[in-house]
Amino acid sequence: MGAIGLLTMWMSKKRQDAAASAETEAATKSWADALDESKGAITRAVREKAANEAADKKLITGFEKLGVASNQVVDGVLGQGDALATLRGAAQGLPGVRWVDRTADFSQLLGHYRKLMGGLLLVGIVLVFGALWLRYRRQAWRVFAPTLIAGALTLGLLG
Repeated sequence: MGAIGLLTMWMSKKRQDAAASAETEAATKSWADALDESKGAITRAVREKAANEAADKKLITGFEKLGVASNQVVDGVLGQGDALATLRGAAQGLPGVRWVDRTADFSQLLGHYRKLMGGLLLVGIVLVFGALWLRYRRQAWRVFAPTLIAGALTLGLLG
């Protein structure tokens, strides 16, 4: 009985996931079509589409209750100007409301990894130079210089 119940729950979850994926795919295609028609520019038709979707999800009415104009909500949906900061400020401090910015979170995580990898790279450089020092003593810099120059040029060119 337990295995059948778990299997039923799993299948139900899979159906929900499939429905959510289909909904997201349809919305993405709809946005892609609207932007394709406008050649990537945010035209009146694109703004109307964003306004309709925001209204369907009750974003506009929710933010209007907080004193945010509907055009700022549409700008936030489209990522225009500083509208996201306005929306974040309006939602901040409300009970039961949590602002989720996955792009900023992911960017922060990658920045953390970049610093961590930079530190590990420096430790590796010191360890390799130490090993070369044991073998070549005062001439170790001559062996290690081409590698350091190549690494510096690579970082300089690729950022």
